[in-house]
Amino acid sequence: MDTVEQLVSFHHIQVHLCGGAPWGFTLKGGLEHGEPLIITKIEDGGKAAQCKKLKVGDELININGSTLYGSRQEALILIKGSYRMLKLTIRSGCAVCSYDSHLDVGFDSLLQGRKDGERGDKGVRVVFRCSQ
Repeated sequence: MDTVEQLVSFHHIQVHLCGGAPWGFTLKGGLEHGEPLIITKIEDGGKAAQCKKLKVGDELININGSTLYGSRQEALILIKGSYRMLKLTIRSGCAVCSYDSHLDVGFDSLLQGRKDGERGDKGVRVVFRCSQ
């Protein structure tokens, strides 16, 4: 029986970007698209890259002290309204950092061709652990 467990650890991180636009990151998603607001790109050399706290995949949850309710349009208005400083709170998570298996099988071969939740006959339990 195969069991795959994913332990995800989320951290809320405060980020302060100074100096005015452009801020150096791109957002995707939002309530309009049925997705969370996710950072999809960080421009090399931009303010977001220089702060070294933001990464692709982080979820934006607060801008300048205003809790976001999921609308991308709302986020863009708050970002564009920031002239000298942009204060962000992001939810940063580590989805898969490492795994432990009690059998010596490659992870790719273990899950190859399997769907989420599908079981096999190898009796393998894989546990993902996050560390930062």
